[in-house]
Order: sequence, then structure tokens, then C-alpha cells
Amino acid sequence: MVNKTFLHLVANDTNLRKTLLRFMALYLLLVAIVFATAYSYFQRQEKIIVREAKNTLSIISELKGGQITNWRRERFSDAFTLSPVFIDAGKLSRLTETRDRIKRQEMFSQWTSDFLKNPEYEGASVYGPALEEITSLDSGGKTQPLSASVALQALQALKEKRIVFSDMYRNEFDHTIDLDIYIPVQTIDTPETRAVGLIVLKIYPEKFLYPFMQANLGMNTTGETYIIRKEGDKAFFLNNLKYLKDSALSLNDSPFSGKQCEAMAVRGVRGIVECDDYRGVSVIASVTDIPDSSWILIVKMDREEVNAFVNRRAMAVSLIVLFFLGLIGASLAFVWYRQIASFYQKQYAAEAEHRTLTRKYDYLIKFANDIIIMFNKDLKVIEANDKALGAYAYSLPEITKKNLKDLQSAEAIPDLTASLDVVAQKGNILFTTTHKRKDGTIFPVEISLQHFIIEWNEFYQAIIRDLSGRA
Repeated sequence: MVNKTFLHLVANDTNLRKTLLRFMALYLLLVAIVFATAYSYFQRQEKIIVREAKNTLSIISELKGGQITNWRRERFSDAFTLSPVFIDAGKLSRLTETRDRIKRQEMFSQWTSDFLKNPEYEGASVYGPALEEITSLDSGGKTQPLSASVALQALQALKEKRIVFSDMYRNEFDHTIDLDIYIPVQTIDTPETRAVGLIVLKIYPEKFLYPFMQANLGMNTTGETYIIRKEGDKAFFLNNLKYLKDSALSLNDSPFSGKQCEAMAVRGVRGIVECDDYRGVSVIASVTDIPDSSWILIVKMDREEVNAFVNRRAMAVSLIVLFFLGLIGASLAFVWYRQIASFYQKQYAAEAEHRTLTRKYDYLIKFANDIIIMFNKDLKVIEANDKALGAYAYSLPEITKKNLKDLQSAEAIPDLTASLDVVAQKGNILFTTTHKRKDGTIFPVEISLQHFIIEWNEFYQAIIRDLSGRA
């Protein structure tokens, strides 16, 4: 009845008909504007999501690469102290002159007992200049002969009289995956130093390196980290892969394509890349070198997972558009467009602010080994992890009242200004400076400062390494 009355009025009232046509034209124009805006917004959001995924991979790659590098350097530092502090040429001569094998083991165990308390090491061995075994023991007190697969590296350490960090290999005696450090024992009381023996430290990567590689560190469901080594034009996997059982120390036999992550890494491609992983699945990956080694670190996540975030955002945008258009159509007679648009703009702004805070917190890896602090565009502290609170001796409410300049020592503030200028140009910087704790204590630090934008808001993230006590 109402519809017939309305149609009758429209047919017989020219002004009403013109008004209806104007509303219809306005409605169609609004539909076109809304769809164009939504499409533009969706494209921007897609770029932001992909950029955030790449930033996350870069941060995790930097964290894991830095920790692996530090771990290797710590092992080298231990090796430098083992000879001559624990074992020197004189002690090696005593071991050689002792004919009883059990006695040699007891002497060697006594000299290295404090050193081998470090859980990183599974054992230590001593060899003569021709790699003849003098004595050897592992963490359980058993003998452990030198594997033939690494004899050349051991001879290299003796010949060049320098510490050599072996690559990972499978021990043919117990079939474990090992990693050795070869330390030449040198004479120091002769005009020309010479290597008279070799100490071998044994490490099981499965106890530290592999669990660390598999640790998620805030990555998403499909996130994975692994190390490869170039073998000719192929990639040699050094740790077990998430989607490939018993893959440690195996060669990637799959045909290399131009887009395969491992192939790109072997060819020397570094940084953030979009490629196909060892499964043939499209991924976004960060490819970096581990310094002073042949290792190549790959941190990746499936592109499908990134697309899932994009699709969920597209669904949300589509629902909002449909609702918005329906609301406009139902409100034509009352001219509520401005009021309704204002309402949804405020609602969207609140949701955008909530998403900003959520993503900001996700970037802060609470339990990282390094100090991590987030700053707003004015360099005011907005978040800090537990490591930061311990390092600066502030509580969270106290440190969030501070500015980056408040954490700097007075003499280092001019350097901070110069570093911020570099960040403004390049987006990131790595530099050393000095900071001060709550009690005024000054301590040296190394800072990786990165500038990024989330939801059109500027932030700075500082990954800070305390250099106190380092040579």
C-alpha cells in the first residue's frame, strides 16, 4: 500500500520526481566515490602489510644473525684462552712422555676440568703434530677419535698456526652432527714459534644452534629460519628444516630455478627477496651472511600467510563498504550522510589506533637477549623490554617518562644528533655511543636504530647491545 502510494506521488509530482532523481544521482556518485576510496585504501593496506612482514623478517634476521655471530666469537675467545692458559707446550710434552693412557686422560681432565664445565662443549682432545692421538675425552669421560672428514682442517690449523672453526659434519664414529674448534699448541721459548700439537674442542650443534634456529622469536605460523652453505652451485642445509625431516647436512637436490631462495642465496643475492623455498612454496625471505663463516642465514615466511592478512583486511573493507552503502541508501530521505560518515570515521580512527598499539607491541620482542626500546617520533620512550629495565635500572613507568637524550651521556648528545640526521636520510644506522643508568653510571653501547611507519605514525626502534666488559 505504501509502495503504491509512493509511486503514485512520484508519478504525479514533478518536484518529488526531480528530488528522487537527484538523490539517486547522488547515491550513484557516492557509490562510485566509496568504491574508489575503498580500492585505494585496500591497495595502501596491502603495501603496508607486506612492508611490515618484510620489516619483521629483517629484524628477526638481524637478531638471530647477531646472536649466532656473537656465539661464534665467544667460542673463538674461549679457544684463545685454552692455549696457553690451560694447556701449553710444556704440558703437552708431559702428556706425550706419559705412557699410561689412563694417566694421560686423568692429567688432561684435571687441566681442563674448569674449562669443560661450560655446557657449550661436549669434549676436548689433544693430538700430536701428525694428528696422532695423545688423549681424548668427552663430557662423559669417553675417548673421542678425530673424524677423518675434518682431518684437512685440523692440519690447516697446525700448518698455519691459527685457530680454525670447522664446519658442521657428521661424525662417522657415533653419527652425531659435530662442530670442532682446532687450537694449535705453539712453542714460545724458541726463536721461531712452531705448532707441536693440536687441541680440539667439540661442540654439538643440536644442543644450542639447532634449537635456536627453530625458536620462533615472534614469527608467524609458517616462519622458519635455517642456515645453508654453498656447495658448488647447490645449497647444503646445515640444520634440520621445518618441513623436511632429517634434512641437516643434506644437499638440496631439487632442481634450482631462478626464483628459488637457496639458488638466489648461492648466486650472492642478499637482503629481502620474494622467492620459492625448498618446497616450491612462494615465500618472503631475508638472506644474510654470517660474518667470518661460509654460513648463509635464511629467515622466511610463506607469502600465503601474508596474503591471508591482506585477504582478511579486504574482507573487513568489503563489509564496511557494503554496510556504508546500505546505510546511505536507507538514509537518503533523511540526509544523514554526513552524520553517519563522521561516526564511521571516528570508529575507524579508534580501530586504527588500537591496531597501531597492537603492532607496536608485537615489534618489541619481550624476551630478547638485547636491549630493545621503542620511541615515538619525538624520541620519547613508549615501550622497553625487561633487558632494558635491568640495564638502565628504571621501572617501566619511570623509563616511559624518559627521552632518548635522557639515556645518553652528556658528552654523547652531539653524536646522537648526527646519528638522527643519518636515520632521517637512510632510515637506519648502526653506531656506538655511551649511555647512563638511573644512578648516573656511564656504560658503552652499540645501537641499531631504525625508523619506520605504522598506520601513518612514526616510530623509532633501538636494538642496543651493552659493550661493558668487552675488550
